[in-house]
Amino acid sequence: MLHNYYAIYDRAAKSYVHIFESANDATAGRLFETLAKNKENFVGVKPDDFALYSVAQFDDLNGTFFDHEPEKIMEGKNE
Repeated sequence: MLHNYYAIYDRAAKSYVHIFESANDATAGRLFETLAKNKENFVGVKPDDFALYSVAQFDDLNGTFFDHEPEKIMEGKNE
């Protein structure tokens, strides 16, 4: 089975932070949107500084990571 991996890009730090697994782009996006709306976490404090990217897939049948160029899924934004 393939597992999708995502990372949040921090423009201030100029690096990818908080790498996590999610079923697909929609579920990863939903988590990121929840973080961006919650002012009590690092993304929610300044959501404009962050973006969500798809960064890799992992095949658990043969233990192989399939890397690819990071693909932007969505931007964080102030509401």
